[in-house]
Amino acid sequence: MKNLIFIVLIAPIILLTFCNTLEVEYQIDYSFVHPEVALVDEGNYSQEMQEKVEPFLHSLEENNIFETDDGTDIHYQTFMQENDKGTIIIVHGFSEFAEKFDEVTYYFLKEGYSVARMDNRGHGYSDRETSDLSKVTITDFSTYVDDLHQFIHKIVRTARPDSPLFLYGHSMGGGISAMYLENYPKDIKAGILSSPMMKIELGFPPEWLGAFFAGSAKLFGAGDNYVIGHTPFDGISLYREGSAISEARYQYGFEKRVDNPLFQTWGATYDWLNQAIKATKTIVKNADKATMVDLVFCPGTEHEIYNSSNELLTAYYSTIFKFLDVAQEKISQGSL
Repeated sequence: MKNLIFIVLIAPIILLTFCNTLEVEYQIDYSFVHPEVALVDEGNYSQEMQEKVEPFLHSLEENNIFETDDGTDIHYQTFMQENDKGTIIIVHGFSEFAEKFDEVTYYFLKEGYSVARMDNRGHGYSDRETSDLSKVTITDFSTYVDDLHQFIHKIVRTARPDSPLFLYGHSMGGGISAMYLENYPKDIKAGILSSPMMKIELGFPPEWLGAFFAGSAKLFGAGDNYVIGHTPFDGISLYREGSAISEARYQYGFEKRVDNPLFQTWGATYDWLNQAIKATKTIVKNADKATMVDLVFCPGTEHEIYNSSNELLTAYYSTIFKFLDVAQEKISQGSL
């Protein structure tokens, strides 16, 4: 069996326990610039996104819905290019939506890849398990992985039957991607996990107590209630609370959320918390199924590394593109 490779990029605030299969562990080199990296001007961010990035994406974009085996409608977008290097599948995080990753999508396209992305169930334009548009809830975390598997085989593989596939997952999407890589290693050539969800950091209470509360809530019929401290979307920006470095990038995505009620997923339920805690334990338990893992620390960033300053993002994307170059070389040699 050929080796699966993937890179894990983490902000210093993320507690990662996915380290027992490491091949390389290092700190990101902020002086390294990949020749293909050309970022949107942060000082003129909104205008460049509207006048350059979005029109380019729309020229390639196909929007559609596919139905999962359990009858759930999942919204997806594809951006397919002729003579591409492969297809990168983007998996967004908790309370996010695929459109939030327009800039990430743009850079992968400019690097010569096609891109496919979907709104995870309960997010964006996909079906939900609750009528409350602010709630993120799930009865079984593996359903996210099943949806991704069906997306890949029903949609992506139909469009690109012979193309090498790659995963890019952020936060919860990184957790979903890690589970996918563990369960279906033959489907994906390489994966990029950015600030992946490998452990639920609750602060107080500790995780074991949080798991007890979540399990108890489900037992007493309150699993669909908001976790303590989580609320419906209130339209107030949380930029100052530190999930992102670049205010321009954060606000651009936040304004999309404000303008579209379907993008206003915001707070977790006890059912989601219960499933997420169980999922992270499964991910760590099965980590040995992965091989050739690069763990890259990104000091100076926040959780949403892709919403960092241009200075930090230059190294971030340079590292990702270099990793993909190595993967492509291994593919050409027949070793991946």
